[in-house]
Amino acid sequence: MFSLRSPRSLRLKSEERGPVNFYASPGIYLFDSDQEIEPKTMRLLTIFTLLLAISITALGQSTTFTKADLNQAEIDKIVTKFTRNEKLFRSALNVYAFNRNATIQTIGMGGQITGTYHRESFMTFDSVLNRVEKILLFPISTLK
Repeated sequence: MFSLRSPRSLRLKSEERGPVNFYASPGIYLFDSDQEIEPKTMRLLTIFTLLLAISITALGQSTTFTKADLNQAEIDKIVTKFTRNEKLFRSALNVYAFNRNATIQTIGMGGQITGTYHRESFMTFDSVLNRVEKILLFPISTLK
């Protein structure tokens, strides 16, 4: 049973435990009591929260992919566009200096790491603008 005390305060009356005060501010609710929430209420609140989270996730993943049969002209167009974009990307890489980190690990039967290859380097340019790789860290590989 709820009774309105003031515009900013709500009072919940319980037969067993007495009144519980809720002080409301925009978006934040504070419990002004050391009383516990009943297990049935907590269970319902938990189930509602889980269902809400699942439904929001499901709405965000409603995109479906369909396989389309492409003719050879469309395939050639896609490959040409990809190749042109790859060339643009490669030419952009020749303008920038950047760090390059590479790690390769092999996994054993029990899920443990059985070998590692690790290399950290800085890609830059020399005095005549040739691409140079300065190796920063290159421990001995344990790959088999």
